[in-house]
Amino acid sequence: MSKSMVSKADIIINKLYSFVESQTRSLDKYIKLSMDARKVILKQKPASFGDCSPVSVELGNRLKTEFDDVTLVSGNFIGKTEIPLKINPRTSNHTWIEIPSQNLYIDATFDQFGFSDDKIRIGNLTDSSFKRDYDPKERETEFEHDY
Repeated sequence: MSKSMVSKADIIINKLYSFVESQTRSLDKYIKLSMDARKVILKQKPASFGDCSPVSVELGNRLKTEFDDVTLVSGNFIGKTEIPLKINPRTSNHTWIEIPSQNLYIDATFDQFGFSDDKIRIGNLTDSSFKRDYDPKERETEFEHDY
């Protein structure tokens, strides 16, 4: 293999490594902010129905310092759950955070659906799993504590 081929491969690997490292740091930051918001609202307990709005508002207020387009979204969680839902077995009113400029959503109370190992769900707004599991109805960019 020639030096130029090795150099090009090294450059690509280093760029990929840097990208993955930066994405991991961002993800860690969002998880920490979500956990901090949960601690304020939930203390140490798992999320249950009714907790999603206050936790999302707390998280949204923390994220507003960095992003102008933080959005509080109300809608339905229509994905599979680990516990039976009382109203409709496939639909539950829910609230989460979206940051369109980052193509990001954060569900800081995902464990309320029985996912005890997954307290928080973070992903891209363009992911097929997001489109499958979340049905947004209302979006608010101006929100305050409502708890």
